[in-house]
Amino acid sequence: MFGKTATCWAMASLLCVSLVGCGSSEDSGPTIDATVSGKVTSGGQPVKEAIISFEKPGLGAWGTKLEADGTYKVELAAGEFTVTVVPIPPAISMNDSGKIPATPKRDDVPQAYRAASTSKAKTQINSGENTFDLDLK
Repeated sequence: MFGKTATCWAMASLLCVSLVGCGSSEDSGPTIDATVSGKVTSGGQPVKEAIISFEKPGLGAWGTKLEADGTYKVELAAGEFTVTVVPIPPAISMNDSGKIPATPKRDDVPQAYRAASTSKAKTQINSGENTFDLDLK
């Protein structure tokens, strides 16, 4: 009985020590001091069912789903960012023959915009309100 109780106390103590050791007030991450809003279009038409992300190595990434009219609003830390737009795949279900159909191709979001390593979309976000509209074609 003593062995089980001692083991439980030891595990609980270890958990508490590890939780107290996680982070500090000095390491709370980047300060969210900016807002960026805008509209994403492709050939003049709004892009929908996609995620826009603002990415900066070492700082992080912030993003949101585009509205049906292609607009968005993101709160983030000020800095220079690479912008990506990634389509949201449709829900997939089996067809009558028991097979999963192929995912429809999305021509409205060029492949180059889907990864930070290939996106040419860059923007400087300053503290306060910012606007960034993006036409993908």
